[in-house]
Amino acid sequence: MLGYYVREVHHGVVAYAHEAGWVLDGSMAHFGRVPADWHGDGIIAFSANRADILDKIQNENVPTVDMFNGPGMPGLPRVWIDNEAIGRMAGDYLVSRGFQEIGYFYYDPEVANPLNETERSAGLRQGVQAAGRRFHSVTFDQCVAQIRKLPRPLALMAQNDVVGDWLIHKLREEGLRVPQDVAVIGVDTDELYRAFSPVPQTSVDSNMEYQGYAAAKLLDHLLQGNSPPASPVMIQPVRVVERKSTSLLSSGHGATNKALAFMQERYAEPITVNTIARHAGLSRYHLNEHFQQHVGEPISRHLLRIRLDHAREGLADADEKIENLAFALGFKSAAYFCTVFRQETGLTPAEFRHRARIRERRPGRKNGSSRH
Repeated sequence: MLGYYVREVHHGVVAYAHEAGWVLDGSMAHFGRVPADWHGDGIIAFSANRADILDKIQNENVPTVDMFNGPGMPGLPRVWIDNEAIGRMAGDYLVSRGFQEIGYFYYDPEVANPLNETERSAGLRQGVQAAGRRFHSVTFDQCVAQIRKLPRPLALMAQNDVVGDWLIHKLREEGLRVPQDVAVIGVDTDELYRAFSPVPQTSVDSNMEYQGYAAAKLLDHLLQGNSPPASPVMIQPVRVVERKSTSLLSSGHGATNKALAFMQERYAEPITVNTIARHAGLSRYHLNEHFQQHVGEPISRHLLRIRLDHAREGLADADEKIENLAFALGFKSAAYFCTVFRQETGLTPAEFRHRARIRERRPGRKNGSSRH
């Protein structure tokens, strides 16, 4: 019973159901109505504030897993998207692009998810302020007037790609350029909005397909008579998918921008801090000093961040062996790459790939399960 707009959640549930041999009632996915005549073994829900879903859960009295980040039926086991981690990832990305002025755009309170807004903006604020950047809040009803008063270039995070697309349209209608005046980053990597947005939108991949898969896996655990976890299962974001809406290096310092661009282009080569400094036309000492001031971290740390971002992309999108991927990204050994990757993400490269590529196990995919 997933009364939710993102199809990836449904795909994740279906992928696990296919592997487990379940029979699913998917009528809600098409009609949006709770199936009145259904009586089964378990429920996967996205309860939101829908009384009909909550009533059905209560009346059926079967093992249930809920995926709604917010108040629902008390006591249900939950699988939640980690909103603060999403905000931090967006903030880290925008800082790495050199933005000094970074903010959160709060959408129409009548339709926005208030918990998502609160937690994602809090995560963004943490990352931005930890890096010494200026954080701004932009509200829905006065957004254009507020944006015109803020320093530019400004980078804004939106709750999701739907809101980000609305903001991009609004900015362009008001004569503000994206990304030259205002860069925009959304959440969910929604393919529909990528396809028709006037400026392709950078987005945090919130791993919603894996959320659906993990919720089904937890339900299976409950159906086998096991106890639910004591706290919600938290799903971490995968990566930032970079597109044109943030394609701007804006540290405010020419040599630092040259260094940033050089690293973006040559990250896979065995470059060093000395190599980067020579390209930027400064001594290693002076470039490090400027880099720390304008980007907020050492050059070596930033280069590692770029390589790890591309590692996430490679693990999620390609079948390259992990050892080959490590060398292709400029790491000195596969063992060092695996150690660093786990330190940064909490997962091994293999675990990360498993979570990021649930879509490859959808029924009918070439490498999907053929049990049923």
